[in-house]
Amino acid sequence: MAITASIIIPTYNAEKTIDQCLEALLNQSVKPLEIIVMNDGSTDNTQKIVEEFKGVKLVNQKNFGPAVERNMGARLAKGEIIIFIDSDCIADKNFVKFMLEPFQNKEICGVQGSYRIKQQELIARYTQIVIEMSYEKMKKQEFIDHIGSYAAAYKRKDFLELNGFDESFPKASGEDTEFSYRMTEAGKKLVFNPKAFVYHFHPTTLMKHLK
Repeated sequence: MAITASIIIPTYNAEKTIDQCLEALLNQSVKPLEIIVMNDGSTDNTQKIVEEFKGVKLVNQKNFGPAVERNMGARLAKGEIIIFIDSDCIADKNFVKFMLEPFQNKEICGVQGSYRIKQQELIARYTQIVIEMSYEKMKKQEFIDHIGSYAAAYKRKDFLELNGFDESFPKASGEDTEFSYRMTEAGKKLVFNPKAFVYHFHPTTLMKHLK
């Protein structure tokens, strides 16, 4: 049976959240899925935890940063559609279904999903409100010019043709924005689907939020 999509998760010291992330992905309403964890030189129990999950491919590498890990995962992937999700995100059971839905339109090359939270802390709720303000603007646009890699889907062919994320970014610091602009400049159409959502653990203190 052909793989419906390949999900790529860059991880670094994600022992607190990676189990919840993988459990949610293994229970998606759409199957079969290829799940690839790119372990970016973790020094905690991330590798040990991932190894306990059957049906998950683990790739251990030195600490290169998320841009390198995502690109490497994309090259290894077997699916025509690649989906990126962060290790501190918990996907809704229909996340993959709704990420794939826009690709029924052959012109679409990239899809942005959305954040939700279950947290009650004031700073986390404030962060979510700010994010949702941008979502409201995106909902009004037929096409968007930016996709955040926490919930992103691309046609693998287009992703690789444009050489993926800029690997000169050593940390998660805008490589997804830069790639989005390259896609739109190349005439690729990107869309926002808020129905494809993941729960995220936002910062709960002001210092972490500002950082």
